[in-house]
Amino acid sequence: MVPRSFTPQKVDIFFDQSHTQLLSTLIANQLIHVMDRLICQAHPDHVLSVEAYASQVKKKPETVRKMIERKQIIAFKPKGRWEIFPHDLPLVLCLYFLSYSELALL
Repeated sequence: MVPRSFTPQKVDIFFDQSHTQLLSTLIANQLIHVMDRLICQAHPDHVLSVEAYASQVKKKPETVRKMIERKQIIAFKPKGRWEIFPHDLPLVLCLYFLSYSELALL
C-alpha cells in the first residue's frame, strides 16, 4: 500500500533534487541484459561459445569476455557458459523489418 504522503509532486521534487545517473545506468544495463537474453533465446541455432566466437573474429577468448563485460557484443549466460549472438544487430534488425521486395533491391 502506498502512503498518502507519497504524491507524484513529491516524487518529481525528489528526482529533481537527487542524482539519478546511477539509476539511469542500472536501467540501461538491465535493458541490454534483457535484450541480449531475448535475442540469444530467439536464435538458439545461431549462438556461439566464447571459444568459437573468438576463433571466428580472430581474438583471444579473454578479449571476447572483456567485450561481453563492456557490452560490446550480444551475449547471454544461461547455464554458466556464455552464448554469443555473432551477427551485427543493426543489420539483423534491418533485414528483419525489410520486406522481400525491399531485399530484392539490395
